[in-house]
Amino acid sequence: MRNLFFIFAFVLLFQQQSQANWSMNLGYNNPPSATVGLNLMNVWTNWGFELGLGSAKVEDKNDSNVNVSVLTGDVDFKYLFANGGFRPYLQLGTAYAIGAKDNAASLGVGGSGYGGLGFFAMGSKFYAYASYNTGSFIQFGIGMDI
Repeated sequence: MRNLFFIFAFVLLFQQQSQANWSMNLGYNNPPSATVGLNLMNVWTNWGFELGLGSAKVEDKNDSNVNVSVLTGDVDFKYLFANGGFRPYLQLGTAYAIGAKDNAASLGVGGSGYGGLGFFAMGSKFYAYASYNTGSFIQFGIGMDI
């Protein structure tokens, strides 16, 4: 909880000093582990802040007939190295997941940090992105300004 407080304080500090440019994107593995995720991103100067929420169904490791429904979320910062249509970036974030088994009333919660390198291919209103992150997972998706 303390980490989230610092993240939001950091965002508010930079938010007050710049013009906001909000966008929404649909991503694979964004948030991490989500089959499909919906993310809101705010980019100003060379900084970006992203909040995401997604879901996935995974097979239980102990019983292949049991599905686990997972709700995932993340908060991350991006530092964009360039301006223009191709913008490489470095990201650092934290991801959370809540899961429930379909044959039992069990619930699990977990979280982890991650970082990675990626790039945006940006147009005037639309963009595509891809990144490779610690834990060997790839994220990609498309988005648009809102």
